[in-house]
Amino acid sequence: MDKKIRIKKKFIIIAVVFVLIATLSIVGGIHISNRIEKEESNPFIGTWNSEDKTISMDFSDNGTAKITYNNALLPALGTKYNGTVNAVYAYDGEKQEMSVTITVYTKEITSHYTYEIEGRELILTDTSAKKSQTFIAEHQVED
Repeated sequence: MDKKIRIKKKFIIIAVVFVLIATLSIVGGIHISNRIEKEESNPFIGTWNSEDKTISMDFSDNGTAKITYNNALLPALGTKYNGTVNAVYAYDGEKQEMSVTITVYTKEITSHYTYEIEGRELILTDTSAKKSQTFIAEHQVED
């Protein structure tokens, strides 16, 4: 009788350990897939600085950004600008296109870009001016 009880206890312990391992595997897998999905869904999250340090863009994951200009030329204004503006951005990952809308003074400016991300570099090409600018990531989504 004692032997049957010990066998049942061992079986129950093994079953509980197996269920715990399976549960942790499933939860871990969900966490990893959510993180990967989030990274894939928004590759811009983080701060990007232009090579000449005149523009800094801080993208959040909710479609907004803060863009800081340090004596940077804004073609739509025809002048250089100093200051920080709020921006709204949208992108199409399939076509690798992005639009950014900012309001400077009382003027709303929407720019359309094609983009390419290579490691820590974000290359934006203004589709109307065909002029590209490279931004270097200050930080990216952490692994």
